[in-house]
Amino acid sequence: MEIITHKIAIYLPEIILFTAIPALVAQAQNCPGEGDCCLEHGTPGCQDESCCDAVCAISPYCCNAEWDDFCAEVAWELCENLPCLQNACPGDVNCCEPNDSPSCENESCCSLVCQQDPYCCIVEWDQNCVNNAQILCENLCPTCGDYCYFWADFDQSCSIDLSDLSNLLQNWLRCDCSPGNNWCDSLDSDQSGCIDIVDFAAFASQWLFCTDPQDQNCQNACLPE
Repeated sequence: MEIITHKIAIYLPEIILFTAIPALVAQAQNCPGEGDCCLEHGTPGCQDESCCDAVCAISPYCCNAEWDDFCAEVAWELCENLPCLQNACPGDVNCCEPNDSPSCENESCCSLVCQQDPYCCIVEWDQNCVNNAQILCENLCPTCGDYCYFWADFDQSCSIDLSDLSNLLQNWLRCDCSPGNNWCDSLDSDQSGCIDIVDFAAFASQWLFCTDPQDQNCQNACLPE
């Protein structure tokens, strides 16, 4: 799984190129403003004058209309003198669950994620932030396969699907299962020696139960007690 961010840093050079010159006129009126530069708010400009000038040089909207989430993200990128990250973490929500509030309750995880994607500490802790927490915050957010897989997930894909059914049917009525071949590579659920209706019933009980590694069913496959 790769880290995917909402962040706008990769576009800053292009934004600066096309907006910096006309923005110089507009920015002076509302710098400094009243709101926190690190957070979105409904008024133009922000409290730190140098940061306000820098952001509005890129986006005049931030000084002419309102300091929205885009303005705050640019501030996170440009205004290194401001403690944006320190003030944002920790939050109040579970780092492993999406929420419409920004930041999350584990301070170190919150910082790791928001360093990569300020959106998560400015706007909301959405599923993308959760996905990144699962990558960056070791052992904090269990996912399918972290501890074990459901028995019926024969190919360990975190999805009990047609591929697993095909695997079972290809070995249907096979009767050489033993400890030596790990009970036919775990297909013999009751370790009877044969792959039969008992195993099919066990498979059917888990059919389509786990189809998404982010699903709570998959995450709780067999967590340690």
